[in-house]
Amino acid sequence: MMVIDRINGAILRRRFRWRLDWNLLRTFIVVVEQSGVTGAAEFRNLSQPTTGRALKGLEETTEKYLLDRRPGHLALTSVGESLYRESLMIIGSISRLPGLMAMGTLGKEGTVRQKYQHKDAVCYLVCDFKVGGHPRCHPTCSTCKVLE
Repeated sequence: MMVIDRINGAILRRRFRWRLDWNLLRTFIVVVEQSGVTGAAEFRNLSQPTTGRALKGLEETTEKYLLDRRPGHLALTSVGESLYRESLMIIGSISRLPGLMAMGTLGKEGTVRQKYQHKDAVCYLVCDFKVGGHPRCHPTCSTCKVLE
C-alpha cells in the first residue's frame, strides 16, 4: 500500500507543475506585498473580483489555504509562507533570463588562429569571435609580418 501511495504522490507532483498557472503565482506575490486583494488589484490594474478569483484558483490548484483572510486581517498560513518564498525565487529566476541572454552566456565565443605563408610574408590571422543573440561573427584580426 505504501508503494502505491508513493507512486500516486509522484504522479500528482508531476501533474502539479504542468497545471500550475504562473500568473496565479504573480498575483499571489502581489496580494502578499500589497497586504490584500484590493491593493493587489489596484497595483496590477485588475478588478478586485478578478484578483480574488485568481487567489482562489491558486488555493484550489494547491489544495491548501494560503492566506488567513478575515475582515481587516490578512496573514500567510505556514503553507502560504513556503509558497511565497518559493514564488519569489521562481520570479527572480525568470527576471534574470534577459540579462543572461544579453551577456551572451547562451551564445558561443572563442578564438581562431591561422598562419598563412606567402613568398614575401607570413600572416598570422587571429580572430576573436562572439556569437550571442545574432548568428554573426565579429572578428578582430592581426596583420602580416614581412619576411626579410
